Amino acid sequence: MTLSDLGGTDPNIHGGTIEGVMRELCNAFVRPAQQMPTIPQMMRTYRVLSKAAAAIQRNAGAVSLFESRVFSDLLFAATAIAQAK
Repeated sequence: MTLSDLGGTDPNIHGGTIEGVMRELCNAFVRPAQQMPTIPQMMRTYRVLSKAAAAIQRNAGAVSLFESRVFSDLLFAATAIAQAK
């Protein structure tokens, strides 16, 4: 793949790691007037949320984490985790 394949956009290579994905998410969603979370903050949220994901999926009676209800519950939980300092 070349940059021309992506229409000149930065492919945001993450190196195959969760931390790399978090870093590239921060790079992709930069907003000048907004306080962005740090990579350690994002990793903390990820670790706590990943432990809760199976229970959230089970409680929703869902087959996948990407079903609407589960995704909404994951978003709610991630927000609560991120705000708890």
